[in-house]
Amino acid sequence: MRTVTGVIVILMIACCAAFAQTEAAPDGKDARKSSLYEWTDSKGTVHITDSLNSVPEKYRSQVRKREAAHEQAAAPERQLQEEKDSSSAEEAEQAEADAKAEWQQRMHDWNKRLADAERRYQGLENERKELAGAWVPPLVVPMENQIKIEQIEQQMKDVKAEIDAARNMIQNVIPEEARKAGVPPGWLRE
Repeated sequence: MRTVTGVIVILMIACCAAFAQTEAAPDGKDARKSSLYEWTDSKGTVHITDSLNSVPEKYRSQVRKREAAHEQAAAPERQLQEEKDSSSAEEAEQAEADAKAEWQQRMHDWNKRLADAERRYQGLENERKELAGAWVPPLVVPMENQIKIEQIEQQMKDVKAEIDAARNMIQNVIPEEARKAGVPPGWLRE
């Protein structure tokens, strides 16, 4: 009975010492990996210690190494924390990528609007030149062509206003909104 009590006391001391080492680590991680060593002597008594040097030389060949109980319990906890940290980092990266894509899409949309408006303006200008160009001097332009030219010029004014608005968005409004939102300037150029 004394031997069993002695083994239990030794086991408790070893576990407490290992736990104290873990608690002493400032970052919450194990200060060092601690192991317990178990062996059975010639009388059949099981001994456990936290130091291999405490094992008598003749029993060292039969020593069984075990992780301390607190390390076995902490391993899943550490793994969960590592997974949580990893998923948080992935979520942050994904959120940043989504935000970047949103700003780039906005710039892309306005650049497309600008290009479309410039093409329409060029087409209207060519149409106006065709109607007016055949008649020299412009005073002899038939009345129906003059009416069409005036309509085209009004359309050109409207399209010119679209072009100006798109350029303002691209050059001023969106960059200013991005600056206020803390968006890196490179996001708008890509």
